[in-house]
Amino acid sequence: MYHFFKSVAFVAITGMALVGCQKEELNIADNPANGGNSQKANTVAVVSERASVTSNFTVDGVVGNYKGEINQVKMNGENKASVSDRTVKITKNSNNKFNLTVDGFSVGKMPANLYINVEGITLNSDGTFSGRFNKGVSLLLTNYPAIINGKFFKSGNDTKIEFTLQSYGRYLIFKKFTASVHFDTY
Repeated sequence: MYHFFKSVAFVAITGMALVGCQKEELNIADNPANGGNSQKANTVAVVSERASVTSNFTVDGVVGNYKGEINQVKMNGENKASVSDRTVKITKNSNNKFNLTVDGFSVGKMPANLYINVEGITLNSDGTFSGRFNKGVSLLLTNYPAIINGKFFKSGNDTKIEFTLQSYGRYLIFKKFTASVHFDTY
């Protein structure tokens, strides 16, 4: 009889210890501060990591050449063919400003090359940029103000850029023309 009570006591103590260990494991798994690794903790860590990666863009970090395509080309409301194999050059202007240049390119049957050379674009820490520029853009054979909206973003280990540029101009003094182009990195 003594051995029977001793066995029951052993089983009861072991059961309480196992329940206590399982509860402690659940507490650790739900609390990343204690080294937990639950799915919930991993999700929070990944979201935080992505937020920090996409919010640390600096001018020094985006300077370089970006190969891509000028697409979504519209001239006076008409869609035009894309222009492939273009390089956007980003150079530093100041601590939070950069210059954006695209060498001359032609669209459709236009007789002259168009160009983009915008200076002093402000870079936000999340990689976005926008502004209105009174010089440096010729999408309509003349140098008219342009509006740019775009962003730098991460794709794997690479930094990429996309932007839309809109401009307007006049033809024979009377006719107003609008133009817009979009650039995507390959």
